[in-house]
Amino acid sequence: MASAATSTSKSENVGNGTGEDASMTTTASASASAGSASAGAEETIKEGYLVKQGGAYRSWNKRYFVLKGTRLLYYKEKDDPQSKGEIDLTTGLGVRDKNNCHLGEWPDGAQYYLALGVATESRTYFLYGTDKKDVAEWKKAIRKVIKKVGKPNGNSSRDPEGKPESFASKAIKGSAKLVAKMTRKAIRQSGLDDKTADILDDAVDVVEDQADASRNATVSDRVKMAGSGVAGKVGKNVDNDVVDMGANVAKEQFEADDDTTVQQRLLMAGGTTLQESSGMVDDQIGSAVMDTAGGVLHDQGEADSDTSVKERVLIAVGRFCFVCPHQYTEFVE
Repeated sequence: MASAATSTSKSENVGNGTGEDASMTTTASASASAGSASAGAEETIKEGYLVKQGGAYRSWNKRYFVLKGTRLLYYKEKDDPQSKGEIDLTTGLGVRDKNNCHLGEWPDGAQYYLALGVATESRTYFLYGTDKKDVAEWKKAIRKVIKKVGKPNGNSSRDPEGKPESFASKAIKGSAKLVAKMTRKAIRQSGLDDKTADILDDAVDVVEDQADASRNATVSDRVKMAGSGVAGKVGKNVDNDVVDMGANVAKEQFEADDDTTVQQRLLMAGGTTLQESSGMVDDQIGSAVMDTAGGVLHDQGEADSDTSVKERVLIAVGRFCFVCPHQYTEFVE
């Protein structure tokens, strides 16, 4: 380890444009002043000013960052003895460029090469600097730590958004876990018959789904998840073809994308109903015709709303010509 630090200091306009020191970079220094009390003997890899978006109010504030060991600490000012917070890089997923950060609007000063996101399992931290070279060094240094001790993942589409998990989300998850645990224990001790116990156990699965939901799941997402879960469990446990058909139709509707139109939903529901009903028809030819017609309807429902008539005809012909002939082979022979 080098005994002397290599540092660069620049005066930049950051955040509020008052001309404060915006970049103070020190590389490979074991004697960094900021954060030394809280981080013990960990080596300071890099330190300097960056602008960070807050978690609660989403405002942008200049902070003095210290990359020390596996932690990225941040202070209000360079000489503050106590950090305002830290980013645990052992849970780090990666360092994201501006285009891969899921943030709606950046400040004017956060140009492409000056912005970065530090993605962890619980939150993505949005930052930017004022010097292209300095920001590149930050990215390189943080990536190196995450690669060594974190959980690197190049797929930014699953990164959590840049704010802490809401109290409501935490409360729902905690309650769901507690209810599921207590209910499973009660089921084991109740002496219920196997069929009833299975039904209750499936109901607990639906509750546990809420505990496993994404931290960013909305109320609508949770309602859809619960509806889909209930429909699936009803179809599984009720020995009735009509109920099973209705459950499958409902499950599909709950799982459909939010932008699915009413017309698309009706076509999908009609198609699924015909396909499910085909198994209840004794006549084999009639059953095959219903299944084929249901498949055609369902295909039309799944097609994009702007699909042309020509494209829809080709989709239907494709099902008749390439997907369904095997259903009629036994009748021709």
